[in-house]
Amino acid sequence: MKLSIKIFTTIALLLAISFTANAQRGERKAQDPEKRAEKQTTRMVEKLALNEEQTAKVQAINLAYAKKMQDTKAENKESREAMKQVRDEINSAKNEELKAVLTDEQFKSYEALASEKKRGPRKRKGGKRTEK
Repeated sequence: MKLSIKIFTTIALLLAISFTANAQRGERKAQDPEKRAEKQTTRMVEKLALNEEQTAKVQAINLAYAKKMQDTKAENKESREAMKQVRDEINSAKNEELKAVLTDEQFKSYEALASEKKRGPRKRKGGKRTEK
């Protein structure tokens, strides 16, 4: 009797932990273009020190390209390669427009931010490196 209660309790505990872990991860929902553009613009204002005129222009550019990106995602759901090619074309067109708005120094910083975002955070693994 005591053994079955312990087994039941252990199973219930493991299930509770599993559900909690999955709930924290959550579902990734696609943001609407307005929110995505706002988030991008806010980040650029903070990182690149944009003035008011630049901020307005960058907001418009980000919104236009976020809408284009959403449309292309809907059109190219089946083909990852096609989506990658279209995404690269959209990003290079966006970069050309941003280059006209930003100063050279700001644009270099923007490119650094974009490449950092693409690569993701670099994490060092523990342990020592051994020479062969």
